[in-house]
Amino acid sequence: MADIQPIGNQLAERVYDLVIEGHTLGFCHYGYCGVGFVSEEGIVQYTHFDEWLSTQTDHSLSGSEAEDKWYSYNQRVTKDRLEDFATKLTV
Repeated sequence: MADIQPIGNQLAERVYDLVIEGHTLGFCHYGYCGVGFVSEEGIVQYTHFDEWLSTQTDHSLSGSEAEDKWYSYNQRVTKDRLEDFATKLTV
């Protein structure tokens, strides 16, 4: 079962800062690469991205509402993935 704990402000702000700096959170391989985050010219195409992300949970980001089960929980953004992303890129 997916975690229902919110991502939280601190992690959401770290992820936002890293994405704005030009780092991409995403898989890159043949076929379906799942869901991630990227900025273009220092802009994240989502107003109040960090505020939105801070309230999300693994479940809300899971795609479980999709009719196609291929996309549910398949290579989605999770709190663990965000923490790994932020840790690897934070000095």
